[in-house]
Amino acid sequence: MHTVSSPFIIVGADSLSPDPNYHNKTLKPIVEDNGGNVTVQQELEFQYGETYFEILNNNKIHPVRYIHLFDKEHYLKRVNPIKVEYVKWLEKKLQMLKQHPKFSILNTPRAIAFGAPTSLLIFGDTLVQLYYAGGGLIVSGKEIVHKARNSIITDYLDITHADYPADLTWTLYTETDRPLRTSTNIGTVENVDAFETYVDDIKNADKT
Repeated sequence: MHTVSSPFIIVGADSLSPDPNYHNKTLKPIVEDNGGNVTVQQELEFQYGETYFEILNNNKIHPVRYIHLFDKEHYLKRVNPIKVEYVKWLEKKLQMLKQHPKFSILNTPRAIAFGAPTSLLIFGDTLVQLYYAGGGLIVSGKEIVHKARNSIITDYLDITHADYPADLTWTLYTETDRPLRTSTNIGTVENVDAFETYVDDIKNADKT
């Protein structure tokens, strides 16, 4: 059975993930150098970003984002606005992989795809369900969150259902030296260079 050392799991492509460039170059100077003349929204957004990046920079934590990435065929079927947003999101995740060696992306066809109206975060004993339309759900409690985390790991990595195509496997993009242990040998581990190659292939898909 697969085991994960990370207590921080992100499922889907949530739009609420802070952008490191905006946080460091725009928001941080506003909050730190504005002499208290900061809106409540800016302060909350800043504190969320500080917490988020503190987690990423913690050497004892290995954040893993579970996502169903588009292949070229599915990408080309999307309308142009979705393509543009998807490429922007990929570039942000590539930057995250390069800047935060403990951060990993796990591509699995069972996870939420880009553009889905919901996403999920699990950290410690807290589960947060986010909705693009607004609002969300926060659940705290060791037992229930532990069960949710194990359910995600089992469903997304140990593909044993008879009706699940055997050729659909997961790929982990990471720079960490921690092989995944699963009950089925259906996944591969790739480095950040491989993810960058995927991003370049998607960006050039419309040109071919």
